[in-house]
Amino acid sequence: MYKYTIRPCFKSTEYLIEFFIDQIDDEFFKQLFQALEVIDIQVGDIQDLWINNEVLLNCNSNIGQFMISIDSWDMVFIMASDNQAAVQQLSELLNTQESFMEIEADHSRYQ
Repeated sequence: MYKYTIRPCFKSTEYLIEFFIDQIDDEFFKQLFQALEVIDIQVGDIQDLWINNEVLLNCNSNIGQFMISIDSWDMVFIMASDNQAAVQQLSELLNTQESFMEIEADHSRYQ
């Protein structure tokens, strides 16, 4: 089971989804994209931000645009600064899947 939380970005009123993964593997992405297929997710361009050791997947879906960030420290985030409603909808969608479990975040940690 993959754990995630919906939490504020640091020093911001915007929210993101953070996944807690010991090691990113193909199975995680298989489960994630299966969970999101109901919103007709399409990965557009992929940005390799080598300075940050991060890859951004720019995604389109029937709930709007969002990004999946993957870095070399096995951290995965879903962000949508221009589409905060999508962050909430994605969290609710993940919460209906057996492979994912939402955990509560201490929002005061991100102020």
